[in-house]
Amino acid sequence: MNFDSVQKKKFMNKLFYGLPPFDQFVAKGDLEETEDIFLSRKEVMKKISNQINNTKHSLLIPVIGETGNGKTHFMWGIKNTFNIEAFTTFIALPRSKDKFYYYVYSDFLEEFATSHLREFTQNFGDQFGANEHLFGFFRTHNTVKVFMNAYESLKDEFRYKTALEQCVSVTISHLMNPEKFQVAERWLLGELMEFDDLFVLNVNEDLSGKHLAETMLQLLINNYNPGILLLFDDFDKASHEYSSLGTSYFEDDFDDDSENNEEDETLIEKIVNLLVHSNNFKVVISMGFADAENILSAFKEKLADKSLMSDPISLTNITLNDVYQLYLERLKKFCYANKANHPVIELSLNDYTSQNISDTLFYPLTKDIINHIYEVSDGNARRVLKNFKRIFDALIFDELKVENLNIEYKNHISTF
Repeated sequence: MNFDSVQKKKFMNKLFYGLPPFDQFVAKGDLEETEDIFLSRKEVMKKISNQINNTKHSLLIPVIGETGNGKTHFMWGIKNTFNIEAFTTFIALPRSKDKFYYYVYSDFLEEFATSHLREFTQNFGDQFGANEHLFGFFRTHNTVKVFMNAYESLKDEFRYKTALEQCVSVTISHLMNPEKFQVAERWLLGELMEFDDLFVLNVNEDLSGKHLAETMLQLLINNYNPGILLLFDDFDKASHEYSSLGTSYFEDDFDDDSENNEEDETLIEKIVNLLVHSNNFKVVISMGFADAENILSAFKEKLADKSLMSDPISLTNITLNDVYQLYLERLKKFCYANKANHPVIELSLNDYTSQNISDTLFYPLTKDIINHIYEVSDGNARRVLKNFKRIFDALIFDELKVENLNIEYKNHISTF
């Protein structure tokens, strides 16, 4: 591409009026991250993908890294990869202790959605006889028989029998009873329901009732064939915040087959409970180094079966090639969004590590400037991005001229 002085001036004009490429420098679990995973972390991602796909029992995978080195970006890489077969989603810190499982289930179902839910109920029902045919043609409508097949087969795996009865009953109704389908789907999606709707389903409570969401989550995890993977980012911060959470305003309900109170359990105990009582539950948690030892020790103490937790994965700081990738991808995304001409748009991912990349591709910065930013930022992704932002802000607000960039850029970056 011809990128002469005229084209460079046009690009800078686009930069002045478009959304700058480095405005976002903090990744968050609730804001979708679409950037590719750093090249230096491809092997780590491959290792995690293999662990999740090949482990047939529940598994906790801890990811540890210093603040700002791209833990959340890495978690988004897990979420977006096509190499993991399990349905994968983030979970956020629930809003109250006593309804932990209800909020986790509700947040999970928001992304799991009706299409996956219907796939689950179909496979679940067929597993227990819903696909039997009468006279070789007609599917059975004997919901009682299918319910009993399922309940009798599963009851020894579950702690709360009353809750299991209701969860299995509604799941079977969703699949086999057209008249109850819509109200059953609302129940399974975690909606709060009126007495009349509960009467139609012949159940006592919606999923906000005691032990129901926990049981339904376990039922779904154990019987959704592709598997389920939950991502809990910043688990260390969440663990501290969880201890200060109050209880909800839901009316207290007491299940006749347990005296256990949800609000008495720590966040670590909640995760352990799901790991121990589910057949194929996968969870990845991220944390900083400061609290990692205490958190991992607590998990080891609570988990009698040590195979349920893998060795922690430690994320090192990013490499210089990762910084090239980060800069060029952000620049390319800016060009596409603002219809700006720049030679970076012709660059492929495989080219990012080439030693022959010309300075033109890094315009308005240079390779030497980026190398220096990497050095002063100690390979910390957030610090690198903040320094990129400082320079681009200075260019946009006319505090720094492009022609003086090589001389004056150091006045606009931080050495932290």
